[in-house]
Amino acid sequence: HFKASSGELIREDPPATAVGRVSEFLTGLHLQHFRHWLLRWLYVLGGLAGATCIATGFIFFVEKRMRQHARIGSQGARVVDALAVATVTGMMLAALGILVANRLLPEAMPQRDDWERYAFWGTWVLALVHAGWRSAPVAQGLANPAWREQCWAIVVMAVTAVLLNWLTTGDHLIKTLSALYWPVAGIDLFLLLVAVVAASCARWLARRVVRSDRSAEDAGAMHV
Repeated sequence: HFKASSGELIREDPPATAVGRVSEFLTGLHLQHFRHWLLRWLYVLGGLAGATCIATGFIFFVEKRMRQHARIGSQGARVVDALAVATVTGMMLAALGILVANRLLPEAMPQRDDWERYAFWGTWVLALVHAGWRSAPVAQGLANPAWREQCWAIVVMAVTAVLLNWLTTGDHLIKTLSALYWPVAGIDLFLLLVAVVAASCARWLARRVVRSDRSAEDAGAMHV
C-alpha cells in the first residue's frame, strides 16, 4: 500500500497463510452473489438441508437417550433438548424478531441497525430461557412442551410480521401480487407458509402428547 501523493510505502501485507486462504474462501462463499436464479435456489435448498441435518441430529440424540437418562436421573437429555429447541425454533423466532423490530423501530432512530441486532439476540435468549424452563418433563422421559409452544409463537410472529409490513408501508399482499412486486410478495408468502407449517407442527406435537399420555395410562392400568 502506497501513499498516492508521494509513493511512500504505508504498509505491506504479510504473506498469505493456509489459514488465511481458507478464511478468505469461506468468506467469499458467504458474500458470493449468484446471478442465475437456479444457483440461488440451490444455495437456499443447501442451507435448508444443513439446518434439517442439525435439527434432526438434536432430536435423534434426545429421543434415543431421553428415557435412559430419566431412569438413571441424568440431566443430559434435558440440557440437550433445551439447546435443540433454542437452536431450531428459537433461531426462527429470532429471525422473525428482527423482521418485527424492523417494522416497529422508527426510521430516523439513531443506531437503528444495532437495535435490530439486539432484537434478534434478545428474542433468541428469551427462547433459550423458555426452552430450559419448560424442559423439566424431559428428565422424566416426556416431551418438552417448549417445542409446541414455540411453534405457536412462530405462527404469531410470522403473521405479525406480515401485518406490520402492511400497516407501516401499505404494501399488503394483494397489492404486491397484483403489481408483481415479488421481493415483498415473496417474503410475505414465505412467512405465511412458515406460519402454516409451524401450526401444523404444533398440532401434531399436541396429538403426540395426548397419545403418550394415553399409553402411559394404559401401561399403569396393566401394572395394576
